[in-house]
Amino acid sequence: MFREGIYFFHIPYILPYILILTEVLNISNALNITMRRKVIQLGKNSLLVSLPSKWVKQHGIKKGNEIFLEEKEGKLTLASTTAPEGNTASIDITSLNLIIKRALGALYKKGYDEFTIHFNNQQELELAHEVIREEFIGFEVVQHGKKHLVVREISQPHAEQFDTILRRQFLVIKDFGQDTAEALASKDHDWLKRLVLRDKDVNKLADFCRRLINKQQTNQTQTGLYTIVEQLEKISDRYRDICVHAAKTQLKSSKSLLNAFSEVNKYVNNFYQCFYQFSLPELNSFVARRKEILALLEKTRQKSGPAEQRVLFWLEDITEKTFDLNGPLMVLRL
Repeated sequence: MFREGIYFFHIPYILPYILILTEVLNISNALNITMRRKVIQLGKNSLLVSLPSKWVKQHGIKKGNEIFLEEKEGKLTLASTTAPEGNTASIDITSLNLIIKRALGALYKKGYDEFTIHFNNQQELELAHEVIREEFIGFEVVQHGKKHLVVREISQPHAEQFDTILRRQFLVIKDFGQDTAEALASKDHDWLKRLVLRDKDVNKLADFCRRLINKQQTNQTQTGLYTIVEQLEKISDRYRDICVHAAKTQLKSSKSLLNAFSEVNKYVNNFYQCFYQFSLPELNSFVARRKEILALLEKTRQKSGPAEQRVLFWLEDITEKTFDLNGPLMVLRL
């Protein structure tokens, strides 16, 4: 019997057959189309099943290639270890330390299934490994050279995962804001330092969503969705900035600042509700609420010191970025 995990299987010389289990296997391709295949007896001990010819051609499967089979909860998921022809890229990150993470992230979000990374020193290699490990869901380094790496997608994302991941991004940001406000209220600066790491979780979720969007055929609806995902990540960045600043300055927050923070968090939550329970009257109220919050932030700023004013600046930015989401939301829902 197989144990749960990921397995490498070498494709035998009789392509496109592969040794598998003694039962009918459902194979899903990149479009999540389920197929029913019959097991074939070959010799005394070998049981085979054919791979869909369309899938074989799409992923460029050749004799001698390896593929992955993952067994989980009674199901087998099949994935190619080769990138579809034309969906690969190469990048030289030599002397690009300031933008290595952004450049590699762009390849991931754009939807490439494989890319070769050329580097010149240990620091560049470590930065490449860091971004692959922390941000690239489903990717692994499959080849190490003296001055290059080959990175390949070994677990393909499915379209039905998008809604779950996007909702998770929303919820992490909502919790991020709430926890930051509680840490400020309790003057728990160690908690604020730990909360900074929450932004990495949001970045990973956002990059995964953008990759899924880019791998689909672009249309106006998807453009609006991409904008929403991108803006949500920027809102998370502002919460991160507040945590870094408050921890560094050992900020002691006034009641007026905490009240303003609470109202901004409610505004973010308001958009979450508009997104998942869309109605034009609710969105109209959401838009109207912006001026009230900005007025509250300005009133609080007038009686705050420099350290709190910095936080208020970021709270204003969160408010404006949240407000700007109403446009792409209407493109998405109307």
